[in-house]
Amino acid sequence: MKGLITLKILEAIEATARGMGDFMNIFLTDYHTSYRLARGLSRRGTARRRDYDDLDEEEKHRFSDLLAKLKKDGLIAKNNTGSWHITKKGRMKKKQLLLRQKRGLSTLVPYSAQESPEWKIVIFDVPETERRKRVWLRLTLKRLGFKKLQKSVFIGKVGLPEGFLNDLRRLQLITCVEIFAITKAGSLRQIT
Repeated sequence: MKGLITLKILEAIEATARGMGDFMNIFLTDYHTSYRLARGLSRRGTARRRDYDDLDEEEKHRFSDLLAKLKKDGLIAKNNTGSWHITKKGRMKKKQLLLRQKRGLSTLVPYSAQESPEWKIVIFDVPETERRKRVWLRLTLKRLGFKKLQKSVFIGKVGLPEGFLNDLRRLQLITCVEIFAITKAGSLRQIT
């Protein structure tokens, strides 16, 4: 989820007593490792805590840049004692990110797709402002067994599960998606 790292930073700073070591550990690794650590899924079960003094110069620079960006965005600030705290804007951002995470688009929904005797073509045009929904739709179609012909055109001998169609309605994507069933053979014989 986009914003997960920001959410974890805000949560770590809010719990400052133990937060900074975990905070540095999460954000001074590569993206995939930091994502896994942020979700609490480190390879060894627990992450080794690090202090600022343990960091090399590049890591210290990255850490400082990260704090500077959050400060510039008004999400964190330093208090009188020199320690970081989350601002009112930061708390609002955290609340917004938690809400987005809660109602997030799951690509792991276990739709039970069944093979269909007829080919289905799914064509969609999801606006750029709804990018997350478009990505969800592409991933879901792939997991159902559809093959991509173009970025927004998928084909497959797959029956569309009712749960998937309900999610299209829930996400207000029905007007953006067209589904065609091919009942007669034509040039598609070459595909099978």
